[in-house]
Amino acid sequence: MARPMLDGKLMFPNEYLAAEEFGGKDVTLAIRNVKFDDLKLTDGATERKPIVFFEKTKKKFVLNKTNATTIAKLHGAEARGWAGKRITLYPTTCQAFGKTVDCIRVRDNVPPEARQQQGASGSQLNDERAEVGTESEASVPDEEVCRRLYASIQKEAQQHMRKAGLESLIESAVYDTGSDPAGINPLIAQGKFFEAAKQIMKYRGWQ
Repeated sequence: MARPMLDGKLMFPNEYLAAEEFGGKDVTLAIRNVKFDDLKLTDGATERKPIVFFEKTKKKFVLNKTNATTIAKLHGAEARGWAGKRITLYPTTCQAFGKTVDCIRVRDNVPPEARQQQGASGSQLNDERAEVGTESEASVPDEEVCRRLYASIQKEAQQHMRKAGLESLIESAVYDTGSDPAGINPLIAQGKFFEAAKQIMKYRGWQ
């Protein structure tokens, strides 16, 4: 997968962090803020995702549940409180829909010397400070977005449309299919995408 989270479907992938940019090394960055943002896909559609914006780089980081949980462990559960905090990212691989893909994870135990670094010196991730707009900040995950996606999946008749809707719901709910605490992977393997969406909503306590 060329880009994290969306399997290469982003219209402008260079705006977002990708595992291959790290050169196999850890990178420590300071969080500017966390917002929901509409990501443009190659098919012309958009998906609303929780995004981390950093200081001194224009690169954005699309959150999933695993990384959001790790940051919450380091810096508190409220995403608004992460501004100014440093996190260390590293490239690795993970399981997504039965495939091993490149991904980015957050270190859950950052050494003191790493916290003092702004980022990898000379890395292409270092850049001038980005302008990220004025839309309001939000914590993750977004329950209302997930409810709308779930309702949409429920109405879809075609199998591939249900699968696309399920993928959107998984990302909006920052749910990690790698650890799969709600046990949806067997349902996905059987093509039971609506049942898997129902299981996620039940797991999140939104149904």
